[in-house]
Amino acid sequence: MLFLGPFYNYIISNFNLIEISIFFLLYIYFLKLGSIFPDIDCPQSYLGKKFHISSKIINNKLHHRGFTHSALFIYFLIFLSLLIDIGFKLFYPYIFVFLDVYIFIIFYGFILGCISHILLDMFNSSGVCLFYPSCKKYRLPLAPVIKVGSNAEISLNSFLSLLTNILIVMYIFNLIKYLA
Repeated sequence: MLFLGPFYNYIISNFNLIEISIFFLLYIYFLKLGSIFPDIDCPQSYLGKKFHISSKIINNKLHHRGFTHSALFIYFLIFLSLLIDIGFKLFYPYIFVFLDVYIFIIFYGFILGCISHILLDMFNSSGVCLFYPSCKKYRLPLAPVIKVGSNAEISLNSFLSLLTNILIVMYIFNLIKYLA
């Protein structure tokens, strides 16, 4: 699975094709959700329009490309995932036995999606407050400036979508070859 290299052999050897397919779909879904989630602080974004009141509150308190685009936010998500993981282990140990991989896949996908969003926003001339609460904006060094909505952004999105689809097809063929 994309970015699941270290866990690939564990998943392949311990789960059947249906479970692996569910893991894959959950991973892709939460990867995509995580890739748009940092823009919850922008009322004009896709999630901002869906959760307008929450987005306005977050935007007023934290501003766009602030906390949700920072390393602190990623650490917060990792901490939250660990708390949920420990909570399930302590309070629902019998359920946790069946859900541990699902919980891991969901949070792993979501957090990687958020990280990819933050990295891609570092191509923008505005940069991101990577070390929030310090609002010094950071960009990727030597990276070309890509404006939101520009042809360069559309080309980059198309390239990354094509690359993702190629990796998905390669994963599926590899999975079929391994299980056959």
